[in-house]
Amino acid sequence: MEIPYEILIKYCKNECNIQEKRFIEDWLAADDNNLNTFLDLQKEWIYINHPSYVIPDKEAVWKQVCNKTDYKQNLEKGTGIRKKHSIPYTMWALTAVLILSLLTISGYLINNAYRPKSFTHISTQWGEKSQAILADGTKVWLNSKSELSFASDYNDENRSIEAHGELFFDVAHDQDKPFIVDIGKVKIRVLGTSFNVSNYDGDDFFEISLIEGEVEVLDAKKNKHMFNLSPSQRAHINKHNLKYEIINEDTEEAKLWTANKLLIHNATLYTAIKKLERWYGVNISYSQLDESKRYTFLLNTESLREFLDLFNKITPIEYEIYDNSVKIKGK
Repeated sequence: MEIPYEILIKYCKNECNIQEKRFIEDWLAADDNNLNTFLDLQKEWIYINHPSYVIPDKEAVWKQVCNKTDYKQNLEKGTGIRKKHSIPYTMWALTAVLILSLLTISGYLINNAYRPKSFTHISTQWGEKSQAILADGTKVWLNSKSELSFASDYNDENRSIEAHGELFFDVAHDQDKPFIVDIGKVKIRVLGTSFNVSNYDGDDFFEISLIEGEVEVLDAKKNKHMFNLSPSQRAHINKHNLKYEIINEDTEEAKLWTANKLLIHNATLYTAIKKLERWYGVNISYSQLDESKRYTFLLNTESLREFLDLFNKITPIEYEIYDNSVKIKGK
């Protein structure tokens, strides 16, 4: 398998999205050579960006893991038996300690053999929606082609999750543990509130619409405050330069999709088509249509064909429906 250097570098920079992180985790687990490649790259990355950091000695870490697993003592006795773990676990413990040590710029070795966290992933396919209730009582709705990811220790010491696609959150209040949503270059921090977030791969922007409470938005890379949102405000953030605009509007409309209603309000043709693709789970191509025209309509239970017939009354079109695609042509 070809080495995914571009994604590995993004992983080192903590800039991977959920899918890329999962890909790297699977790639590391597939082959020991992949793990060695990652460790070498991570060492170089730390050396370039933190030249004063001392890379931990592999033998020292190995001794530490042996002491914690009784591996060394049993080898000396010739028993070949480990009281706590098997050889594969011990090797994984060494690997995990090395990775964590390389990732931790403080340079301190961890004191115990590391047990990797498990993660829960909840996702939807094109045209699907789903709902989840987290351990703290927070309710989450997932729109089409969306994903929610969180660690097994969620709600123990923190409430951090990663989100991709479009999700609506009704966050349970906890003064001591803020709820953190990581959507890539931006993080959202709240105590208890309800808000909608849109973070699709194909879009050049993030959108956050606040219904109740208050949220703080941070630059994830710098961990720096950007702005706060109040109810009835929507933030439109450029993914590339993080420039943002705050719009005052009826943000209740942002959660209509959770009630199986799609509102397209004053949208360009391109934006309307993108939302329709996600709503119906199809690819839509179009030609000979006015790109400057804007559209407003509300869909509830209409089928794809019913919508296209409705659209034909607004803008005369011809259309063809295939299995997972639609072709639209203006008349």
